[in-house]
Amino acid sequence: MLLAASHAAAPPREERWALLVGVERCGEGVRPFAGARRDVALLRAALRDHCGVPEDHILAMTDDSPTARLVPSAANIDRALRFFQGKVKKTDAFFFFFAGHIVGDDRGCVLFTTKSRPGAKEGTWREAVPVSKLVDSLERITAARKLVLADGWREPPLEGDGGEADNVMASTFASSFHMKAPEGQALDVTLFACDIGGRSCIDKEEQCGLFARALVKGLEGGGADESGRIRLLALGEYVRTAVLKDAQAQWSETQTPYLEVRGGNEAPWVVGHRVGAELEKFGDLIVTSTPSGAVVALDGRPRGETPLTIALVPAGRHRLTVEREFFLPASVEVDVTFETPQRADVALEARRGGLSISSSAPGSTVFLDWRFLGSAPVTLPDAAAGSHAVKVLSADKAWVGEVVVAPGESKRLEVAPDRPILESLPGGKLLNHRDGTTLVRIPKGAFIAGSATGRPEERPLRRVEVDDFFIGLCEITNGQYASFLGATGRARQLREMERTVLPGKVDHPVVNVSWPEAESYCRWAGMRLPTEPEWEKAARGTDGRAYPWGDTWDRDRCNNWQLHSHGGKPVESASFGGIGTTPVGTFPAGASAWGCLDMAGNVWEWTADLFRVPADIETETPASHRVVKGGSWYLSTAEETRCAARYGFDPGNRYLNLGFRTAISRP
Repeated sequence: MLLAASHAAAPPREERWALLVGVERCGEGVRPFAGARRDVALLRAALRDHCGVPEDHILAMTDDSPTARLVPSAANIDRALRFFQGKVKKTDAFFFFFAGHIVGDDRGCVLFTTKSRPGAKEGTWREAVPVSKLVDSLERITAARKLVLADGWREPPLEGDGGEADNVMASTFASSFHMKAPEGQALDVTLFACDIGGRSCIDKEEQCGLFARALVKGLEGGGADESGRIRLLALGEYVRTAVLKDAQAQWSETQTPYLEVRGGNEAPWVVGHRVGAELEKFGDLIVTSTPSGAVVALDGRPRGETPLTIALVPAGRHRLTVEREFFLPASVEVDVTFETPQRADVALEARRGGLSISSSAPGSTVFLDWRFLGSAPVTLPDAAAGSHAVKVLSADKAWVGEVVVAPGESKRLEVAPDRPILESLPGGKLLNHRDGTTLVRIPKGAFIAGSATGRPEERPLRRVEVDDFFIGLCEITNGQYASFLGATGRARQLREMERTVLPGKVDHPVVNVSWPEAESYCRWAGMRLPTEPEWEKAARGTDGRAYPWGDTWDRDRCNNWQLHSHGGKPVESASFGGIGTTPVGTFPAGASAWGCLDMAGNVWEWTADLFRVPADIETETPASHRVVKGGSWYLSTAEETRCAARYGFDPGNRYLNLGFRTAISRP
């Protein structure tokens, strides 16, 4: 039994700090950003009264401040950030809020200061703070928890530009505002007043931003649980719901705040509390185990299965037990406090037994779960107790089943492969027993390929004929690829996978695979990579739809950078570019017309084809590159996940968001 958390001293108390910036009036020629000063005043009071930020730890900067150093010029903002870099400790929490014009385009994004004004060239600004510089300064504040709030998208900033479109949030702002992934259990959170392409509204009665008003109401108790705590995700959901409702009621507009969480995403951060809540009596306990699904008891009382967050635990020392069938039980003492959620990460030790597998077919190969064991007969004198998937392959037949290894006992399994390697399933599907892939039949016929309005490399919109073929229902997983590595003697690569991705990610799509490596896998499995037309037809059907599910972008139907919720719950990002890979088939609502899953998002997918464009189209992509399709979890949004989107990658390169699926011509 390995314990990552046992009895330990109480963690150091968290100090809280805040920098609040409101720029209502800027330089000559710039339209006022109404309500910015009031936003700062309201949030200052809420942080002091409900979030435990002492008055002398709050620095509020507004353009009407009588103190020169608190007027938000570019130099003063930089000076304030450097002050907090020296004050905030690694155990502390830091809040940053900005209200004022934020503008940007393909050249970059800037925050307006009290001296900002148009530059000599159109689209340039003087005395503005580049977002890249702000992000760098915020990264240098090494807090355990960091919450960045921003509202900057309303009317066009230039006065007299009545015909200009509203200043909406640019995608370049969202992408450029990503701070580096925090270390360890540190938590970085961004909450913006609106989503990409959206704008924010002002409260007509309060004369403050709807976003700031919702934040304050949430901190005053609107986002509190039954104990009076205001947790991060609950606050985010309260703000999102309130802003959506108020923007529609007051302005008949849709304003959707944007929340992203990176780093220690399992910790239910208590941002604040309702006045009068007796918080010191309770704390939170987060319990995880390897493997998950273990039964947790606290002081002898069953509380659920891992991973598990136990809220409202009385402060003090408690006895935690974790048990799972076929594993030795674990027990640990934990100290629960209010200031910081306590964690208990338990690695359970498997009980052992014996297993031998033999086959009636000479030369059969044996797989246990995803592991390649070698040629039958095989004997495992120290097999992990529990239920295991067994696959035995002869030259043209397969045996597939399960075996239960009991602790302290030896199990003998004798099999006779009798199922075809490529087996027909109901609904016209095929099951390839060599690697376990389910394949979907795509019938012969024409489909609408390409795009009339997308990138030049996608054009033109056209009808393409494709013969019958079968394509993988899902992408190839880490477990499937590990079986291939073991069966083909790639020991070094297999050891690396066992160390890095197989624990907890067996059913995630394999990544960091080059095009030749994907080809090698396909040959081993008796498959091939799909051609680009095959892949596109499987993704979009025959009606030319933009996405596998239809013509309207829905960020919650696939694993992409903008993913906000899954299973009805807000999603917390594990990386600065997205949430990381998800198990294949996680998003059934994103299925194509043929039922293929993950054709949008999760990972980019290799195809068989070289990157070709018509002679009249200019492209910087070399013709030696291979076509990839589908977009991924990493920085992909509506544009990249379209069925028609196509990019060319160097076939020798490997990427953390690039995998593949297999195909086969009609048998």
